[in-house]
Amino acid sequence: MMNAPELNPLHLPLHGRQVIEASAGTGKTWTLAALYLRLVLGHQREAPLLPPQILVMTFTEAATAELRDRIRQRLSEAARYFEHSAQKRAMPKGWQPDDFLQKLRDSYVSIDWPICALQLNSAAEWMDEAAIYTIHAWSRRMLSQHALDSRNLFDQTRLEDADALQLALTQDYWRQWFYPLPADTLAIVQPLVGDDPSVLLETLQSIWQQQDRKPFVAAAPAQTPTEAIDTHLQWQQKAQATAEQARQLWSNEVLQAMLDARAQGHISGTGVSAPNFAKWLVALQQWVAQDNTVKIGVLERFTTTYLKSKNWPQAEAWPFFAAMQTHVDVLQQEPDTASAIARHAAYEIGLNYQQAKTQRAAFDFSDLLQNLYRATTASDGRLAAAIRAQYTVALVDEFQDTDPWQYETLDCIYATQHVNAHNAWVMIGDPKQAIYSFRGADLGTYLKARDDALAINPEALHTLRGNRRSHHRLVNAVNHVFSSIEQPFACTQGTIDYVQVKAEGDVDTWAGSGHEGAAFHVWHLPSGEKPNSAAVHLRHMSQAFADHMAQLLNAGLATPGEMAVLVRGQTQADAMRAALRERQIASVYLSDHASVYQTDEALDLWRVLRAIASPRQTRWVRAALSSKLWGLPLTQVMALVDDETQWEALLEQCHRWHEVWQQQGLLPMLHQWLHSQQIAHRLLQHNDGERRLSNVLHLGELLQHAAQGLQGMPALVRYFEEQIHQPNHSADAQKMRLETDAQCVQVITYHKSKGLQFPLVFIPFAGSFRTETSGKNAFATDDDDGADAQATSSVDEDMRLLYVALTRAQKALWLGVSETHNDMSGVAAKGSLKRSALSRLLNRQQRGDLSKQLDELWGKCSDIQIRTVPDITHTLFVPRVPQVLTKDALVPQRRHHSLWWTASFSALTRGLSSESLHEEVFADAQTDALTNDWEDTPTDTPNPWQTFPAGARYGTLLHDLLEWQALHDWPLASTGGVTQPAWQSLLERKAQWLQLKPQDTQQLTPWVQRLITTPMPLQNLGSDLVLSQLQRADMWAEMAFSFEAHQLTADTLDALIQQHLFVDTPRPSLQARTLNGMLTGFMDLVLQHDGKYWVLDYKSNRLNNYAPSTLQNAILEKRYEVQYVLYTLALHRLLTSRLPDYDYDQHMGGCIYVFLRGIEDAGSGVHVQRPSKALIEALDRAFANTEHKALGGKSA
Repeated sequence: MMNAPELNPLHLPLHGRQVIEASAGTGKTWTLAALYLRLVLGHQREAPLLPPQILVMTFTEAATAELRDRIRQRLSEAARYFEHSAQKRAMPKGWQPDDFLQKLRDSYVSIDWPICALQLNSAAEWMDEAAIYTIHAWSRRMLSQHALDSRNLFDQTRLEDADALQLALTQDYWRQWFYPLPADTLAIVQPLVGDDPSVLLETLQSIWQQQDRKPFVAAAPAQTPTEAIDTHLQWQQKAQATAEQARQLWSNEVLQAMLDARAQGHISGTGVSAPNFAKWLVALQQWVAQDNTVKIGVLERFTTTYLKSKNWPQAEAWPFFAAMQTHVDVLQQEPDTASAIARHAAYEIGLNYQQAKTQRAAFDFSDLLQNLYRATTASDGRLAAAIRAQYTVALVDEFQDTDPWQYETLDCIYATQHVNAHNAWVMIGDPKQAIYSFRGADLGTYLKARDDALAINPEALHTLRGNRRSHHRLVNAVNHVFSSIEQPFACTQGTIDYVQVKAEGDVDTWAGSGHEGAAFHVWHLPSGEKPNSAAVHLRHMSQAFADHMAQLLNAGLATPGEMAVLVRGQTQADAMRAALRERQIASVYLSDHASVYQTDEALDLWRVLRAIASPRQTRWVRAALSSKLWGLPLTQVMALVDDETQWEALLEQCHRWHEVWQQQGLLPMLHQWLHSQQIAHRLLQHNDGERRLSNVLHLGELLQHAAQGLQGMPALVRYFEEQIHQPNHSADAQKMRLETDAQCVQVITYHKSKGLQFPLVFIPFAGSFRTETSGKNAFATDDDDGADAQATSSVDEDMRLLYVALTRAQKALWLGVSETHNDMSGVAAKGSLKRSALSRLLNRQQRGDLSKQLDELWGKCSDIQIRTVPDITHTLFVPRVPQVLTKDALVPQRRHHSLWWTASFSALTRGLSSESLHEEVFADAQTDALTNDWEDTPTDTPNPWQTFPAGARYGTLLHDLLEWQALHDWPLASTGGVTQPAWQSLLERKAQWLQLKPQDTQQLTPWVQRLITTPMPLQNLGSDLVLSQLQRADMWAEMAFSFEAHQLTADTLDALIQQHLFVDTPRPSLQARTLNGMLTGFMDLVLQHDGKYWVLDYKSNRLNNYAPSTLQNAILEKRYEVQYVLYTLALHRLLTSRLPDYDYDQHMGGCIYVFLRGIEDAGSGVHVQRPSKALIEALDRAFANTEHKALGGKSA
């Protein structure tokens, strides 16, 4: 390449084709913004341009956003400068125009400055509509805006399931061509095409990828699969025939003749050693014995041609060797059946794929560039002319990453024969940073574009040589490294010179420079007689570099956020992050494309959502409770599961979360769960807690969005499970970045680091660069030239990758080098030497010369320090935490209660809130399930119902079954032991809901039968009660009540009760609450018996025995007497309002508390009590007084 002049952004001709080559850190974006200013002003042009007329293209969405912001900022600054200059006002404090802006202003007469300011300001305000796009976004816009000229549809959608569609078409192809084949033919074909369509599709995708690298018209294959298979079978039959003929000519005499010839000094020469010859003879005898796995290379050694070349001309006398020659010749003529089938499949399925996309009005990623290319290169030239008129000037950034589709499209639009003086096409790039061949970028295309521009205008090439990124010591060091050998970036595609740059930035000198003595540090890991293994290199370098980083941090010379570690891939990143973690240094992997669905939090959250979606499945609830995300210690989990009360409370809470999910959506439920269970608090106690919590919230947002297209919670849980097991996800599912990531050591790949800069850069694994390992694609077409083969060369691109890595640092850089197994091969003297990028940069010639080459080539530079890798010290990072006096958060000493609330028995005795029948029944059952020292111990008398599980859920079950019996006129009492279908169905549903064991389910029917048919003694208050004898008109199940209560304290209520019931008998106190609102309750059964009205309540408590004294203890311990007094008061008020001649003594029967498990014991487990009339009337007055107070103390 000729010596290109340095770019002057003020005088670059803004017409025709211009190429700007900008080395790393020389300000490509700044230069592009400067050219944009000139275009807006019409500087050295006939007329100014508006933002929609200036096409700016780059290759990533992030780059377009940055370009838009930088250009907008630059336009605003320039507008302000021109405006202040025109008004002769001082510039804002702290801002000074750079040299370019001053010269740009001075190139206009002062009278034009206000107009320039107006143009620049208008352009800045118009930047939201500026034509700044990625190449693919621009292609899509052009195809839709110019649909008629491009012959494309106006409205097309992107094909989201391209892989699925391709697989379906491959399956169709498989059925068409391979299903009809007989089994023996299939056995031959299967190794050629794969075991199933998915394997064939992988082959086809590699073919399509190769074809998509440049404009290509696929020709129809010469053979169909049937014809290719027939040809293969004919060849196979011929090979079998020649093999059989050779085997028939084999004899012991042939073997002895070869042994004799070998003993006489024949059959000798290079490679024919005694051990090798013995192995070949063994393999030959195996082949004669019908072993067809012997390789053709072994058989070839027993042909006439080979044996004669090894000094045994007498081989011609033996027909066996001639037959072997014939057989080997046939084997070497094996048709490439696999390739023929693959090419036919690629062609046919490719056509079908294009037709399917057309039918769906869809496109995939590659269609954008290819369709635009075909439309712009059409013979009528309509689309090219329309785009050229729309965009007078095109500025293309990162042009070294172009490909043939992109270049030839733009080349057609801005073709020399069609452009005028107003048109300009400026290509900005750096061929030394062309590192994206795996994405389809083609360096050869860039070099061709550069040559085409120079052919049109020999002065079209310009360079940027002022490095604004790095400290001058680093700039000098990098210049020295890449100038130590001739043509470090040489490749077969063209010439890429290294142009030395000069430091022009104002980068401060790093505080550690005096401490370290240089800006570029090379650490050499010595090796013994053999190169270091990959494992040793990985472990030692990661540990040593992590030690040094910890030492720098401890010395206060840097912060974690100023450090970046550059790696090749995931393995090196994992090793480096593990070493940093050992030293308590936080890091983040910026190149991590892992989906949030692949995290541990995803699997744990799936367990939680599965449990909440189906809270009846207790095993799922236990699995969720035991997850790392829930975060409870094992002992706490076991205690919660074993404690019936706590376990029942958790299950009820799961039901509440279920309802929130159902009514409000997943995300509100997730937030409730995180806070109520203190999940967020526990997660944040871990070092990676913020990341884990972020993953959970990110998953919640993704699932909330997905729920919009799914029916119900089970469908969402299934969708979640599918996403966890799916290998590929959309960009939305990639882990989100955290604000605190900027405070961590940045671990990033070489590729991802391009365009970024960091104060301190560490490259521990430069020794892992390998020799050339890639070559021409197996399915490349015959007209693919060598340039395409070299485009995939690992060494050429690795050299450019190494350049990118070495130019990221602003203040200091550390490079780790080592001799490894794959960094060299071959011998220089024989012309077979192959070297890795680093070995080539050091001009290494043989093993063991790494240290010598380092000293000779790089050691002469004063800005480069070379040393042996330090010993590993396992230094821990001790962050400097400022002394901040903190105090524990204040905790309220009393519980806040709402001024107006709904009270109930559960609230008065245990502080439980319940606002519905279901909640009150469950709260009541929870009270029943509480055990005491004298409860839940083995009974001396056999009781079949004691073995039934205890707990709130099972108590609620018994209530529901007895309520059903009451509402259906006690059917179990009249069937003679035969269960009705409705009852059986109810039992099955309840048992499935509670996951009852079969033996427990079998207990329920006889137990309920006993409960409703056993006479219950009412002592001296009435005759025995048999539930099944009650008529529907004489009973009311689950009767609700409520009445007002204002400023009535629980202490007042308790005192009244203790004055009249079980006087002087100790019992627990009620909750210190004040009733202010409503008192509510639900009575299991209100009934009329013996002319009196009764309240009956079912109790599922499991007691030691059911003697009257035991029942009384249970009544007082659970404060059931408060409950039945309130029930009696409610019934008293009801009867007072409904019975004209109501009299408490005559009509009030009392309360019947049936302890269900004691139905077989003496007394049938019945506790009967009728509170005194004085107590009920006193309570009635107490509540009435509070109601009177609520009315302001005025009587009617």
